[in-house]
Amino acid sequence: MRGIENFKDQIVKVEYNKNDDSFGQRLTTTYDRRNNFQGSYLGWGCLPGMEVTIYYDDETYETIAVDMCEQLGW
Repeated sequence: MRGIENFKDQIVKVEYNKNDDSFGQRLTTTYDRRNNFQGSYLGWGCLPGMEVTIYYDDETYETIAVDMCEQLGW
């Protein structure tokens, strides 16, 4: 994830929900702070309706809608 350098020590995990039935596993979870909780998938194209849920060490979380197509300028 971009832009998390200032608060990544407060993050426990990040879940990526691809929201696309063509994926056998729609949900991907990462705990890797060293890699800024980067998520990836094997496939082609972009995901217009992805949801990213960030879980914090104070047991709160937030879900962010991400239009990957827009982010990529497609």
